[in-house]
Amino acid sequence: EEAAAGGPPLMAATDGPNWDELAAEVAWFMIANFLPARDVVALSQCNWHWRDLCSDNILWRHITIRDFGSYYGFEGHTVWARRGGRSLTWSDHNTRNNTTTRNIALSASGEGETEAEALSKQWQKVYQADLKRNALASLQSIRCTQEGVVPKSREGHALALLGDYMVLWSGFTMDLNVYLLDTTRAPQTKWLLAETEGDTPRVRYGHTLTAVQKKRGRESFIVIIAGMLRGGYTAETNDVYVMRMQDKSERDKERSAKRAKKNDNNNASDSEKSDSQSSADADAEVPDIYIGYESTTATPKESLSEDSASVPFYFRWEKPDVQGNKPLARAYHSATLTKEQDRIVIFGGINRGQSITGFAVLNLKTWSWEEVELTGVPPEPRLGHSATMIDAHRIVIIGGGNGRNLHQSGRDKKDVHVLNLTTRCWQKVEIAGKLPSYNVLGKEHKAQLVGHKIVLFGGSMKMCNDLVALDVSPAASRHTPTTSSTPPPHTTHDVVDADADDENAYNEDEEEEEDVKPR
Repeated sequence: EEAAAGGPPLMAATDGPNWDELAAEVAWFMIANFLPARDVVALSQCNWHWRDLCSDNILWRHITIRDFGSYYGFEGHTVWARRGGRSLTWSDHNTRNNTTTRNIALSASGEGETEAEALSKQWQKVYQADLKRNALASLQSIRCTQEGVVPKSREGHALALLGDYMVLWSGFTMDLNVYLLDTTRAPQTKWLLAETEGDTPRVRYGHTLTAVQKKRGRESFIVIIAGMLRGGYTAETNDVYVMRMQDKSERDKERSAKRAKKNDNNNASDSEKSDSQSSADADAEVPDIYIGYESTTATPKESLSEDSASVPFYFRWEKPDVQGNKPLARAYHSATLTKEQDRIVIFGGINRGQSITGFAVLNLKTWSWEEVELTGVPPEPRLGHSATMIDAHRIVIIGGGNGRNLHQSGRDKKDVHVLNLTTRCWQKVEIAGKLPSYNVLGKEHKAQLVGHKIVLFGGSMKMCNDLVALDVSPAASRHTPTTSSTPPPHTTHDVVDADADDENAYNEDEEEEEDVKPR
């Protein structure tokens, strides 16, 4: 039943023996992957046999990855490993021979602790740490003071979190500078200007910024998709641009090497003239870096503040040659990065004064648009909705609205849909319980996955400052209280998960405390 509902198949007919041919331990492992963590813990209290089965380290590794995301990305392991933990690799269960093969490699070892002792507690402790961190018992609203090069007022802009920096670009403004906000300094926030090179795209609003983090030798980059190029909700586009993160130190080394090579080839008798010409030639070969445009005026790098100049990277603008059938031009759509970081799924938006349901997939490996056939009943046309990746194969589409624009036509929507990327099927879901306010589901609300809860804030045609946490497992919603005054009503804003690592949240001495630290 779980497989039919969109979960991964337990076993294909040709992949191995029948259920009655499986070893009991292997069968239990495959079943336990679908059980909630609390049920696994409850079973461990039955007797010694169940305790051993339910304490299996490999099992808790799977449960942790299932509930909190990628092995290389979830927060508990990152902090835990930094405190001297071990990294694990393992081989799949050998079901054909009715045995369980566990080739576990340990890197870094602890004094006075056997491998068996270490393996018996690692992943369950990681799960407990992440569960505590993502409890969302309360949220604290903090008004941040802005310093540095503060961006001008705007709407329809877009944000992306790249490493420790929140990146802001464009919107309904003539300012095309790329702004950075160092999230490690919160709540003392300081805006910085990022250096860029290459041809900056035209100003736009209602576009999306999707950050793709560094992985397996690939540099980090941000993908900009679509948007509107003129006011009045007109001139939609379907173009794609990339801001690729580049290391400043490597660029500076290359420049120094070119200048040194030119100087070595100079004629000693005319050294002063040659040095001058060499410097000019080197500058001509390596173009100046600019930090964006204000209207049509370029701002040279010399005007960078000392803080901005200290940023260890710059961005290079690129326009990839994207192949395939281009999707409908749009704005105020959603763009969702898959867990593998190899595709971006876009949905909905507005085109020529009408909300749309257009669905498209951008392959980041081949830089091509893929045509995907979907089944089920798709959501109604909408714009200003949210799309949140909650696990390896499901995207949750929430609310938004329809109409010719954001506030003067159409209506807000209150429905929730799930797109399963494995089965390629749409499914409408009902929210269990009653929300304190449904405005938070309306146009231009913002959503962010925190643990197993989708946190929704602001939005709607009425413009609100409501805050709701939607539990996507077991799909029960509730209002999340704040411990301080809430911000004023917002719409066409944006959010990113900029939570810094908190060592105290993983302090083993605090594991028995009942109170969860506000997040």
